[in-house]
Amino acid sequence: MSKECIQVFARVRPCGDPANDFNGVAIDELDGHSLRFNLPPGVSSGVPATHHFNFSGIFWKDSEQTQIFDVVGRPLLEHALNGYNATLFAYGQTGSGKTFTIIGDGTRENAGIVPRAIEVVYEKKKQPDYQNLEIQISYLEIYNNVAYDLLTASPNKQMNKLEDLTKVTFVEKGNKTLFKDLLTEKSPTFESAHKLFWLGETARQKAATVNNKYSSRSHTIFTFHFTLETDTRKLKSQINFVDLAGSEKFGSLEGEVDQRKREARAINMSLHNLQQVIIGLNEKRSHIPFRDSVLTRFLKDSLIGNVKTSMIATISTNKNHIPESISTCRFGESVAEIQTKTSINEMEMSPKEVIERLRSEVARLREELASVRFGGSTSSDNLSAPTSLLSSRGRLSADESKELKERVDAYLNDDKQTLELSNMRQANFCLDYMKEIIKKNYSSSLQVSALAQKLKDSELKVTRLVNMMKERQKSRDAGESGISREAAFIQFRNTHEKYQEELSIHEQLKDVLKQAEALGDRAKQLRTQMDLLHNEISNLEEEDEEVSSELNNAEGIETNELQAKLERVQNLAVDKEVELEEITSEFNETVEKIGKSKELVAKLQKDIKQVREIVQNDFKEFWEKTILGYTNKEEPGTPSTPRKIPHAKYNSLRPLTPSK
Repeated sequence: MSKECIQVFARVRPCGDPANDFNGVAIDELDGHSLRFNLPPGVSSGVPATHHFNFSGIFWKDSEQTQIFDVVGRPLLEHALNGYNATLFAYGQTGSGKTFTIIGDGTRENAGIVPRAIEVVYEKKKQPDYQNLEIQISYLEIYNNVAYDLLTASPNKQMNKLEDLTKVTFVEKGNKTLFKDLLTEKSPTFESAHKLFWLGETARQKAATVNNKYSSRSHTIFTFHFTLETDTRKLKSQINFVDLAGSEKFGSLEGEVDQRKREARAINMSLHNLQQVIIGLNEKRSHIPFRDSVLTRFLKDSLIGNVKTSMIATISTNKNHIPESISTCRFGESVAEIQTKTSINEMEMSPKEVIERLRSEVARLREELASVRFGGSTSSDNLSAPTSLLSSRGRLSADESKELKERVDAYLNDDKQTLELSNMRQANFCLDYMKEIIKKNYSSSLQVSALAQKLKDSELKVTRLVNMMKERQKSRDAGESGISREAAFIQFRNTHEKYQEELSIHEQLKDVLKQAEALGDRAKQLRTQMDLLHNEISNLEEEDEEVSSELNNAEGIETNELQAKLERVQNLAVDKEVELEEITSEFNETVEKIGKSKELVAKLQKDIKQVREIVQNDFKEFWEKTILGYTNKEEPGTPSTPRKIPHAKYNSLRPLTPSK
């Protein structure tokens, strides 16, 4: 079971009103994961203030929907399709772009994460490994702290009454929260999923506010439920896409003000309860108020359960919304401190069953390989006459064809044999027959190579599994409760050909990071020198003005002294400006080198991740087909702490945690 912090991403929405666009929000030049707010006096206090907030990634105003999905949505979706639970939720004030990010605007170009996820799921279902994927969908709405099933809306009539939707109640079962009366509709096709999604969208509650003409007045949760069966295991998982309603001040409400106030009060209260839950989790309080609202009861499993969770904080740069945007960033940093655990949800075969199955597979592959190697001779029994070619050259009788094939076989298998033919028809037949033999032998060669590799892989799996079983037995003989989780993975990893490649890339990454750190230190030094030179030049300019003024009023010898002093000041100012220009040039070059270093670091980290995933996936493919006395198997990989357990379990290699 792996632990990792919730990933929090920021998306900055462009301001629709240029006159109110606050230009004090920017991505930090030296840290692309840091969002900076430069506040003028009067916004937060009587003096200027700067705030920095760290995120797993920041999407600027020109970011496209496809980029958001590829970076945030697609990895979570792949995680869920591989048997793990996942949740993605968007948080921010009204009008900051939450619904646009999760849902979109109804056009294909600006489709949000959910429509894109629907398309990817059904493209995945076309692949051989996912043809048995069973898909179900549910769509929940939380309005005024009451949960409703959006899929109970009738597609044949317009929904005018909220009461037409089925209310959903919550039931606590152990550490899990179950939903009573929430439909999970089977959705075997893309068309059915698309229809269910937009059916729910038309039924959700929306209203106009000052900040948003079509503001969502409720929280909504769109969920995929996946079941994937293979010959050896069954995976069950789900992924939740949560579109939270935004906080809203009473003064910005329109329409039926009393109703809008009730909605805003319910939204603000549920978001306040969510904030209290986050604070309680970060402070590790004994009581976490999950039951205080329907929203927090639903998000409980996403914050402390078996799930991989990500959050998108939507930021508005409208100068009237800056305090709320800063509050959103602070909330995001709090969420990023929470750790969740993920483990695969599957039922598998026992180790002995897997060993027996693999040994049977090895035996079958050996027989098949021997058959291809030695049974595929170039005899007339295995090759038919090339009738398609003979048809244009005149057919031979069956007896004549058989006789010619036997003569060709004898000719090919005996160096001393000669092949005597009486006419062109026989010559053409024998030529075509030998072409067929060459084609078959080439195909058999490829088949032998593929079978040999498959046999090698199967034998290696048996060897690894048997060795691990022996290690378990040694531990038991020594009085220990079981094999350590570290030992099993290290044994597998150290024998993998990609491990040395990972070590090499790690060394290269350390060198690049060391160089980048030195460049960063140099950039800070240069920036300090630039600030000092700016101050010196400013002082010299003031001194130049003072001396020039004195010179205009001076007479006699005093004039010569002041003139010489003025020249010294001006020459010194020129020297300082030249020095500033040189340092500025070096600073710009250093910043450019830092940018290139960051690109190289990102590439090397990506390479390490890819190599590591290869090792993990190979181990996963091998190990996940076994179960050592449990049904909810943990994700394989490097364990966080060594310990002995009754049955061997394997944790995943801990991924690189984003800087916070």
